[in-house]
Amino acid sequence: MRVCKVDLHVHSPYSRVEKDVLRRVISSESYTLPEEIYYKAKKRGMDFVTVTDHNSIEGALEIAHLPSVFISEEVTVKFPEDGCSIHVVVLDINEEKHREIQRLKDNVYELVRYLHSENIVHFVAHPFSSVDGKLRKEHWEKMLVLFDIFEVRNGTQKEEDNLLLERILKDLSPEKIEEIANKYSVAPLSQTPWKKSMVAGSDDHSGLYIGKTYTVGEGPSLSAFLNSIREGRCKPEGRGGSYLTIGHSIYATGYKFYKHKAGKNSKIRFFDMILDDEKKGKVLEKIFLSNNRRGLSLFPKNLLVYLFIKKFSKKMSFLSSIAAITEFTRNLPFYTALFPYLFGLSYQNKDRNLTREIKREYLNCQDGVKVAVFFDGKIPDKARGLPEGENIEVLGCGKIRKKKKGFSLNGFTLFPPVMDFSFPFCPEINFSFPPLIELVSYCEKREFDLFHVLTPGPVGVCGILASKILKVPLIGVYHEGLLTPFSPLFSKDNLKNVVWLYLGWFYNQMDRIIVASEKEAEILERKNIPGKKIEIAPLLEGKDFSWSFESLDKIFNDGAVLKSLFKTYKSFY
Repeated sequence: MRVCKVDLHVHSPYSRVEKDVLRRVISSESYTLPEEIYYKAKKRGMDFVTVTDHNSIEGALEIAHLPSVFISEEVTVKFPEDGCSIHVVVLDINEEKHREIQRLKDNVYELVRYLHSENIVHFVAHPFSSVDGKLRKEHWEKMLVLFDIFEVRNGTQKEEDNLLLERILKDLSPEKIEEIANKYSVAPLSQTPWKKSMVAGSDDHSGLYIGKTYTVGEGPSLSAFLNSIREGRCKPEGRGGSYLTIGHSIYATGYKFYKHKAGKNSKIRFFDMILDDEKKGKVLEKIFLSNNRRGLSLFPKNLLVYLFIKKFSKKMSFLSSIAAITEFTRNLPFYTALFPYLFGLSYQNKDRNLTREIKREYLNCQDGVKVAVFFDGKIPDKARGLPEGENIEVLGCGKIRKKKKGFSLNGFTLFPPVMDFSFPFCPEINFSFPPLIELVSYCEKREFDLFHVLTPGPVGVCGILASKILKVPLIGVYHEGLLTPFSPLFSKDNLKNVVWLYLGWFYNQMDRIIVASEKEAEILERKNIPGKKIEIAPLLEGKDFSWSFESLDKIFNDGAVLKSLFKTYKSFY
């Protein structure tokens, strides 16, 4: 039997920006024309083509005259009880059905009944990704009862989430669906609601990934293909997403937006050659597509940060250098160039707490609290390992002899510095800046439950940024020994105030701060650190919290102290 391949989730300029704030800047979520979508999809082996714009079928109608095209849309549907929005893709509709769908979309229960009555194939798009920040476990469980088809592979969602969803859906049982239905008083509309059909789509907004994630079903006709989706005789294929997908898409969409606004006579012909993949050479695909062995490294830090640091670090003796500040300012565009990739990491982890909660319940994953400790001190090559059996990993930064990309040894993971220098007033302390994107990406893959920042240096700041990006709770430690590098500055009040301005910001980022005594708690409170964040741990009194590896080693190899710390760790869960 012949099979068909279709990318069931693609956007054109008719996907309007839903948020008012963004609409003032850009009018569309995509600048890939419907005709461009059609020819790219066909070139990449898709048997049928559709466009799934947000609450619009205009893009699909624009190419409806072309062979193998069917009309679809991605509908923003609401739960009437609290207004939580989800995205539902409806396939092979007409203008009359579109109007009725738009009329019913503010009530998911009424819409689902209509779709079933009209035998319209529909599926939940990116079920783990919240549309408006309101998605909770109860909405997700209601979806399990209401919908029979789920997008388990989305080209913009990280592969771990795609695989998690697929595994959960395959393990559903009649008893589980009945339990959820009774819990929320929601009745399923199909005869076998525990049997889910699974589809895939690229969710492309940039034109880069059309046809790279797709659904394989039976053919050769469209009706046969849609029937295979209804009956679960289809399978998701193609690539999952990553933060690189998001970053590349932002650049490509931004380029098309600028080109759209600037017009044909603009001064962007050079960028046309680089970024327009229909031009001679197709440079964009050669650079961005991961399957191209000749393409550049996918890590943006290799393309940007390394080039900057190689030049900058040679000139930088300490931060107060005017020349260094001038160089830093001049190279700000290199830092700015990383923002889309940091946004990609943040976007893909915005619902991390939801997926974590669902994973623990549905897969019965109770592995304990997994902690990453951020430490600025030098970690010796022959460091004594951390206690066995504890889910702790220390992340640091320093020169690496054995491997280029970092190494892990006895619970310590060291990242190569992109820049390092001695602190001006305390030369024995070396400040090393780790590669931020590589560090955050590593933390994402390791799936840490908690971050514990020990020192207020560059690695500690990266711990804060990683916490914000990955939505991971953050614990800090305040001890007078940590102020050693700054003590020479305390002789002058104005410099002391500057130091505490930084430290005040640093400790205010924490969800909780561990101190050894009432005295240290009072110091922080006088610096406007909320008392509710501070926890006194008497066992830490007399311990030498400092920038030295010896202090870290003594603390984490002290059974009583470690037990006390884990009590704090577990209180977050």
